[in-house]
Amino acid sequence: MFRSGSLGLALIQAAPASSGLPFRSESTVSMDRFVFAMLAVSLLLVAVIAALYVARKKGWFDGMAFRGSAAPGDRSGLSLRASRRVSAFTVVHVLARGDREFLVVESVRGATAQIHMMPSSQEGQESAP
Repeated sequence: MFRSGSLGLALIQAAPASSGLPFRSESTVSMDRFVFAMLAVSLLLVAVIAALYVARKKGWFDGMAFRGSAAPGDRSGLSLRASRRVSAFTVVHVLARGDREFLVVESVRGATAQIHMMPSSQEGQESAP
């Protein structure tokens, strides 16, 4: 009969040695191609930033930006009179439309906004004795 120790030793010696997984020794992308790609991306980024800067200086983006106040002759527009940060999460805005003013309290924490119509200055003067 075979002893278990000699059988295991015989199987190990008879099995061919496996070579394992072949690994690449050279990189898949050469260093000069990598440097060229990084240089091309960098130059493209600089060109886009320069084009945006020139467009802003020439005023090409003026029509696209939101303006907080309405035009002087436009009575129907909503204008931002004042804005104040009360705490880290709460901002208070005073908006005006025509002769009416609105107080908007905006809170990021609860994602809420409260709007209150402020009394006009004419109502305050009429009720004063």
